Amino acid sequence: MSCNRGMVNHLVGMITILNDWTSRSTGDTVPKVRRPKKGWFRPSKKKPRRGPLVAPSERGLPPCPACGEWSMQKDNNRKEIFCGSCGAIA
Repeated sequence: MSCNRGMVNHLVGMITILNDWTSRSTGDTVPKVRRPKKGWFRPSKKKPRRGPLVAPSERGLPPCPACGEWSMQKDNNRKEIFCGSCGAIA
């Protein structure tokens, strides 16, 4: 909790300094900001999640219920799948 409080105080101080800097005339100097003890806050980058690799021959189709082979094919005209080896329609 103390880490968050320190970070919030630091961010509020930064915003105050930036607001003061934009409202001042160009002749004034901007005070320097000291680096916090634990370093600047850097949000962590999320890594892309990858699913399990599937053989390209499967194409997401299930095995044939009749013969159990991975030879199911999709018929684009009739919107149904059939087995390429035994001809069963699912």
